[in-house]
Amino acid sequence: MIAPLAALSSLAVAATVVVTHPRTVVVAPRPRAVVVVPARPPPPPPAPPPMSRREAVERGYGWCGGSGYACVLVEAHPRGTVWDVHFRASRPGVTGPLRVTFDRQTRALVEAVEPGPRAPPAR
Repeated sequence: MIAPLAALSSLAVAATVVVTHPRTVVVAPRPRAVVVVPARPPPPPPAPPPMSRREAVERGYGWCGGSGYACVLVEAHPRGTVWDVHFRASRPGVTGPLRVTFDRQTRALVEAVEPGPRAPPAR
């Protein structure tokens, strides 16, 4: 049996009344308080793997070409937290050893030691 309308109105204060069918009344309690919980930020992405020898050499060749040198790889070796990549470099007026150093984790260029100009011939 359907409750009288007066009875439903007193329930409406403490609950939500939903009429889903002429003969069906659903009474759901109202929430007392709404608590908003902020979402947790996602965890940071994992750190990239350290730079490999191959990547250090490729970045070294890229730096050589971008600086106008023709380079030939001499050696590449890790030294602590960096990669040292050594080349024989040449461009008009300048020939000699060139060394580029990259941070193994961040891949940033740490240092570049370029060859100096050719020494004048001895007399």
